[in-house]
Amino acid sequence: MLDDLDRIGPVLAMAGVGALLLIWDFLPQGGVLPRARGKPLLAFALVGPALSAAWALSLLTRDEAAYSFANSVVLDDFSLFFYFLFAGIAAAVVLASQDYARRFGAYEGEFYALVLFASGAMQLLASSRDLILIFAALEVTSISQYVMAALQRDERATEAGVKYLLMGAVASAVISYGMAYLFGLTGTTRLVAPEGEISIASVVAERGGEMRAGLLLASVMLIAGLGFKMAVVPFQMWVPDVYQGSAAPVGAFLSVASKAVAFAIVLRIFFEG
Repeated sequence: MLDDLDRIGPVLAMAGVGALLLIWDFLPQGGVLPRARGKPLLAFALVGPALSAAWALSLLTRDEAAYSFANSVVLDDFSLFFYFLFAGIAAAVVLASQDYARRFGAYEGEFYALVLFASGAMQLLASSRDLILIFAALEVTSISQYVMAALQRDERATEAGVKYLLMGAVASAVISYGMAYLFGLTGTTRLVAPEGEISIASVVAERGGEMRAGLLLASVMLIAGLGFKMAVVPFQMWVPDVYQGSAAPVGAFLSVASKAVAFAIVLRIFFEG
């Protein structure tokens, strides 16, 4: 169990610091750890990406892929690359949003926490090999981004957040239908499993010809839903309104991190699974 947790240490670092940010931000002024704004809170937020990257660096010594949580999570070069990538993106967004976050006053800590929660979930997505885990982490990422888009609390930001939420909900529904159909065809949610155990890859290898139409339908639904996350044509219609209504740091995060994690999911499902 400890080995399993060690392999997702970068994710836990992001989530842990994000949770501590929320606790720190809720403390009343004059307490043991009084509320701190500006640079102290910014420095504390940067601990998450720094600790995550340091933990990922310690995992580089592994010679081969390691599997955790009943083969639902894998630690390989692919996942390590995205551990570092999303830690770097989180640090860059936190630094770039310093002046922007201060406008929130009481919500400054919440903004930094949302960035860390979203980035940690993206790291978990890149290392996931199970459809249920992929969907759960994807929703954590999406919900965090919906709130970030609307957090500025003016008319344009609210409109951007609502549009992003509605279209994101439709995309998530399409993805869940595709995953459910894939589970119905194969009887498992695991993309890949050790030899002798059932997985989507093994079932498709054995009986792919028999369920070609079903696999095509599931693939179309997954591509359509993930196409929204990647903002590829013709699923890019939400981009102008959301990016224009969101603050610049949030738009930067959405334009880079959300696209990168969607590509990571596509590579995991269609090229490994």
